[in-house]
Parts: sequence; structure tokens; C-alpha cells
Amino acid sequence: ARVLDLFRALDRNEDGLVSRGELRSKLMGLGLQVSPHELNELFYALDPDGSGAIDYEELRRALLEAGR
Repeated sequence: ARVLDLFRALDRNEDGLVSRGELRSKLMGLGLQVSPHELNELFYALDPDGSGAIDYEELRRALLEAGR
């Protein structure tokens, strides 16, 4: 449920996908200053299929991997 809550918080337009802009907006809203390069690195890590958007499963898998 917590991953779903995080995903919903990132997916501001509620289309079931997290765009680069949505991710950047959330990070900035949390007070995190990330360079364009850092944002790209994070986004590509969370979007391994390269679709240009992060779906719920991609976020869930990335968080599971990070927790190992």
C-alpha cells in the first residue's frame, strides 16, 4: 500500500504514469535540488523500458531492488 501511495503522490495528473516533469515537481516540492543530469539519471533508473514514463510496476521493482 505504501508504494501505491507514493506512486499516487507522484502521478499528479492521475493518468497511471509518472512523467519526468511530475518526478521533478515532486522532488522540488520536497525541497530537493537536483540538476538536470541527476534527474535524468534517476528517471532512467526508474524507467528501465525507456518508455518515457514510470508505471507502478517499474516504481515497485526499483524500490524492491533498492531495499535489498
